[in-house]
Amino acid sequence: MPSRRSLLTALGASFGTGAAVGYIAGIRPFTEESNSRPEPLAAAPTEWPFCNYDRAHSRHPPPESVPTGELEARWRYPLGEDEYAAPPVVSNGQVLLPVTEYDLRDTEFLSLRALDLASGTREWEWRSPTKGGNYDVPVAAIGDSVFLGAAMTSDYGAVSLAAATGNERWRSSLESFPGPGILTTAGYLLTRQAGDESAVKALDARTGDPGWRWPTTSARNAAFDGQRLVVGTENQLVGLEPQTGTESWRGDEPDNLRWGPALADDRVFVGTTSGRLAAYDATTGDRLWRRDLAAPVTTDGTEYARWINTGAVTQDSVVAVERRYDSASDVLHVRNSADGSLRFTKTPIVDGDARFASPVVVDGLIFIGEWNDTGSGGVTVFDLGSGERTATLRVGGVTSLIVTAGELLALTDGALISLR
Repeated sequence: MPSRRSLLTALGASFGTGAAVGYIAGIRPFTEESNSRPEPLAAAPTEWPFCNYDRAHSRHPPPESVPTGELEARWRYPLGEDEYAAPPVVSNGQVLLPVTEYDLRDTEFLSLRALDLASGTREWEWRSPTKGGNYDVPVAAIGDSVFLGAAMTSDYGAVSLAAATGNERWRSSLESFPGPGILTTAGYLLTRQAGDESAVKALDARTGDPGWRWPTTSARNAAFDGQRLVVGTENQLVGLEPQTGTESWRGDEPDNLRWGPALADDRVFVGTTSGRLAAYDATTGDRLWRRDLAAPVTTDGTEYARWINTGAVTQDSVVAVERRYDSASDVLHVRNSADGSLRFTKTPIVDGDARFASPVVVDGLIFIGEWNDTGSGGVTVFDLGSGERTATLRVGGVTSLIVTAGELLALTDGALISLR
């Protein structure tokens, strides 16, 4: 069984990325008895129903989401010694927290825990034994439905649950883990499948029945802004028709895509493993600009790459995180979205091998978690325009942070903490 610290070290970037663990384009809420077809429906603006806030991966909620006054801990949901949580989502007053846990025989289980947003009280738990490796679980929640992907005991699959009870509605088997992200649009749940049948697969979000399928050898993730569906592969961006999966454009990117796509203001943003950040036209796939944020570093004969997490995107700004394979700390890059020009950079204030979680931009402020290999860290707030550090709150190392309904939810080494 891996140690909590080793997992956090290995997965800290994905805990705060954006790695996009789960997305869903709105689905009309339905009851267990309903036979109606799913239809698009937007979530409430102040909810956080997807890993990166919305289907576009923007991490940019509206101003009414920001907390007011001095932040204080409202509740704390502790994790057990052998429990590892992935980033939560929030919908309908519930926090959905995916947790990997181990029993006394080191058997791995995946649980999804529904917590009351106001009190942190557990309302229900869905739990299943797995075949291992469920440390970055895709989850999305909207209406009265919750979706997740996992490596089950006998196969891989996507699962739909009733948000009120956690009762399982359907389960669809896949040939591989359903990717770093799941997305739904036009009533479909989209999953990534690797292996011999590598593809982006569309499942009916109401029933789990197969829909359309787009073959690809290396799907990374997808983003949807209500009209355009963009899929990122290892070295390409592809525009798809959301209802049919038909290709509308292809845009080549010579680098290995690491994060993205993220959509904002008719632009698609991606980060690469070679330290680059790039923007593309969301309608045509034409590249608008590309910036070298960091070059590889060679230490003792070993070359260490710098890779870019697209972070948060707005109409005017891209707030990206430069991550490193060596022991150097992360760097926050704030750039203008129109041309990629630099506004400012920041580094964590915690000591040692320091990391940033994925940032959130709301009401002209950047909220970001910090953590290091000793568990130190907290939440830092920067002014988006000037880069001034306006607040710091020490709650322990924060590997994931969301801003929803006037409060912060900070995921630390040992707990999920509500700050309001």
